Amino acid sequence: MHNAPASRLWLLAIPLAFPLVMTVPIFLAARLERRASRPYQPVGDETALDIGQYAASMSRALLAQSFVPKSAGRQISKAVRAQLLCWLSPDCLTCAVVGEAKVLNIPQQRTWLYSRLADDCYVVTTDDSSWYDLSGLLHVGRYVGATFDRLYAFHQGRLAKGSNPAPWPADTSLETINDVLQKQRAMMVQRGRAYYLDAQQEFWRYTSLGAALYCREYLKQLFVALASPRRYAIGR
Repeated sequence: MHNAPASRLWLLAIPLAFPLVMTVPIFLAARLERRASRPYQPVGDETALDIGQYAASMSRALLAQSFVPKSAGRQISKAVRAQLLCWLSPDCLTCAVVGEAKVLNIPQQRTWLYSRLADDCYVVTTDDSSWYDLSGLLHVGRYVGATFDRLYAFHQGRLAKGSNPAPWPADTSLETINDVLQKQRAMMVQRGRAYYLDAQQEFWRYTSLGAALYCREYLKQLFVALASPRRYAIGR
């Protein structure tokens, strides 16, 4: 009888300890991974890529929305092997990047929609629940589990809420998105959330602060996903 309160405390401690147990390996992975400032490597022809079912389905939906294919590329690192397709909307306000990858040999499929704003920031809408911005440059919204049509409609709805989008250049490609990501890295370095590993600023890592903030975002998205496991949309 005297041990009952202690038992109840242990039962309460288990769910409280769960985030901490998950955070440690995520923090270490974020802190130690070496990342490229310009992660996408262009390829001359998308036929050089082995396009899977997800990218093929998204490509059909993009064509139905009159998007124009612009370029193809790869992302290769110790943890990631990816192939990507870049598309531009007919009004040039949205650049779509469709990716298929193996992350630590686990298959992943994701789409990102980028729009430029007049204030040099960007609205990004994605179906990727584990993609975060710690720079302040990107306003990220998520619609996890969405078809392309739903994702694009959600993105357009976000742009309609007071944004002032500027058109992308007609020659937009994965190199253009590399420019955006390189700017994002530079702002993270300025804010003490990342640091460069070489004088040419080609590679970077999260600082301890950046890795901790990454963990916070990961846990936030995890709890949202657990509450809405099939499909959910968030983002202003």
